[in-house]
Amino acid sequence: MPTADVAMIPGACSAVLTPARGHERHAGPAKERWMQEFSALPPAESCRLIDFAKGEVRPGFLPNTYILIVTGMKPYANMQVDLIPLIYIRQPDYWEIEVVGCLRGIGLPVLTPYTVALPLDGVRGRLGVEVVGANGRKRLNVPPGPTTDDLAEALSDYAMAQP
Repeated sequence: MPTADVAMIPGACSAVLTPARGHERHAGPAKERWMQEFSALPPAESCRLIDFAKGEVRPGFLPNTYILIVTGMKPYANMQVDLIPLIYIRQPDYWEIEVVGCLRGIGLPVLTPYTVALPLDGVRGRLGVEVVGANGRKRLNVPPGPTTDDLAEALSDYAMAQP
C-alpha cells in the first residue's frame, strides 16, 4: 500500500495512487497527514497503466519547446488514453510520465491503435522524460532548456542592437 505519495489525474480519472519512487516527491510534515488520508482512498477501477509501443520527443512549433508523442495499441476501442506527468517538488533527472487508459461504461474489446501527445513545457527533467506504461519504461533525452544566463545574454544582445 502506498504510504507517502500520490499523483492526481485530471479529466476522466479522478485519482490514481502512485507509490513513492524517489526522494524528490512530496516532502514535509505539513503534507504528511493529507497524503495519508488521500492514500487511504480506494484507487480508481476504470483507469490503468497500459502498454505503449513507441515514445519519441519532437521539437515544438516555438523555439525550445518539445512534444512527447506516444503510440501503441489500446485494448478497448472506446478507451481514452492520456499522458499523465507525475508531480515533483524538485526537477528530477527524468520526469516520469504515465501512459494511462480510462474506460467509461461498457468496454468494446477491440485492439485499436492510439497516438497521444503532451507538450513538455514544465514537465521536463534535467536530462529528459521517462515514459511509464504497463509493459515497461523508456527514457528519452530532451535538449536542455535555456538557462537564466542564456536569457540574460539574449536580452543584453537585443538591448545592444536597438538604436
